Amino acid sequence: MLAEANLEEADLQGANLAGANLAGANLLCAELQNANLEGVNLAGTCLVGTQLDGTIAAPKSAS
Repeated sequence: MLAEANLEEADLQGANLAGANLAGANLLCAELQNANLEGVNLAGTCLVGTQLDGTIAAPKSAS
């Protein structure tokens, strides 16, 4: 669980974070290129300076 984590300059390129809880996390200048963020909770997450090129974030299907 990474909720409310402080990750500065973290290299998470290509990481599979599907379904992770990043609510309230601070990802400052992190590398998330080509990461799988499908279903990730990003509520209140700070992404200042974070690289998101090629990130996979498929929309949730309506139930």
